[in-house]
Amino acid sequence: MKRFPIASGLFIFFVGVGISGCWKNESECPEARFVSNRDYYPVFHRLALRADDRILAVIYLAKFHREEETEVNMILEDLVSAKERGLSVRILLEKSYWDSSLNSYNQEFIDSLESHGIIASFDDLNVTTHAKCVVFDGEVALFGSTNWTTSALERNNEVNIELHDKTICGEIEEYINTLWEGK
Repeated sequence: MKRFPIASGLFIFFVGVGISGCWKNESECPEARFVSNRDYYPVFHRLALRADDRILAVIYLAKFHREEETEVNMILEDLVSAKERGLSVRILLEKSYWDSSLNSYNQEFIDSLESHGIIASFDDLNVTTHAKCVVFDGEVALFGSTNWTTSALERNNEVNIELHDKTICGEIEEYINTLWEGK
């Protein structure tokens, strides 16, 4: 099966949904919700609380501020809480060959995760992993344009999808695992 970048996959998903008749027959459609702007963290938080096995994420940029109470810090707290509840938590972040500030921010986030026993790493230096996707228990995915930064979570216009479909979420999880293996 040919692999497509997540943005292309999202386009193909929606085209496929339309072609399959899902457009007219909603009972055949996977459950999906539009998540924009300030709705990202509340949705992430709800899904993280409901997860009972694993959380797997690939994020381009995670930038938090230790001394401030931001939604990025709350994401970190949710991941730590999930780990403390016994979940497997793995986070893969971009390592840039050209942007040392991005690497610094992501390294700080990785260090914070690892200090709590969470598995975190950089992707392969020779590719840019621009994806932003979290999969909960292989059954629910939250993906779109939102990085884990204060600007993305608290100021930017962002667009995401919350998808409840085991088949598609399993494919997304497989894609993330492939990225993880290639790191």
